[in-house]
Amino acid sequence: MNSVCKMNSGDFINAPVEEQIVSLVSTLLERVVEANARSGPSCRPAANIRQFHATEVSPISIREYVNRIFEYSSCSAPCLVLAMIYIERLMQKESSLILNGLNVHRIVVVSSLLANQYLDDRHHENGYWAQIAGISRQELNGLERLFLALLDW
Repeated sequence: MNSVCKMNSGDFINAPVEEQIVSLVSTLLERVVEANARSGPSCRPAANIRQFHATEVSPISIREYVNRIFEYSSCSAPCLVLAMIYIERLMQKESSLILNGLNVHRIVVVSSLLANQYLDDRHHENGYWAQIAGISRQELNGLERLFLALLDW
């Protein structure tokens, strides 16, 4: 599955649909984060969403992170599409939320976790998801509760 991280346009057309979706989701997230970075520094995030912000930018690229989630979580390709819908809804409800290098990884993992729980028959405990995300289970649980609350779930 690591081939998704290095997919070029010729490979994309011949790749299985799952790999295409992983690539598309990764590309979309990368472009949003890059566009937000080019538009200049954003103001300090509102207190209600600050929990999503890491203290430093993750050394793992967005593409590698989405690939990691797909590979280890048993999250299906449709699950990743639903995760993107959840992110879009969150951004619509929270106008102060701007995807950037400090928050994108946490937002992606929580939206994927929620989509996986909702859509897929197979899903893992939050402790396993926390290992995939590289954060503690307590932090992931808090982020999940916050994400759901912000969506008025």
